[in-house]
Amino acid sequence: MDKAWWDWYKSGQLKLNAVKLDEVEFRLLLALRMHKDGDAIAWVLAGDLDRLREARAKHPKVGENVYHALGALSAEHGEVCQELEKHREGWEKRMDAELQDVRVVALRMSLREYGHDVD
Repeated sequence: MDKAWWDWYKSGQLKLNAVKLDEVEFRLLLALRMHKDGDAIAWVLAGDLDRLREARAKHPKVGENVYHALGALSAEHGEVCQELEKHREGWEKRMDAELQDVRVVALRMSLREYGHDVD
């Protein structure tokens, strides 16, 4: 790892929208620098990390169980489709916001951030 970047991270000055990155987030964004589309991917991912923090603060679990979480994912997908169908001015920006919600719900499902039924 680039020592200058590591020193910058350790100083506490490297922040994502005023929140200090944790080490995993930092290493992920740093790794993206090596990808040909790394800047664009890092920009999208940084926004997703912010949205993930907001979603976790508002809803500690994405659903009561995996089926409820899947329903939330389907609802977010539906909102993307609605933006495409409306095709109003500025639809791409609203679609991007809805796609971000799809990514965040899918990530939370992958991280098992839903309640679990007891067998």
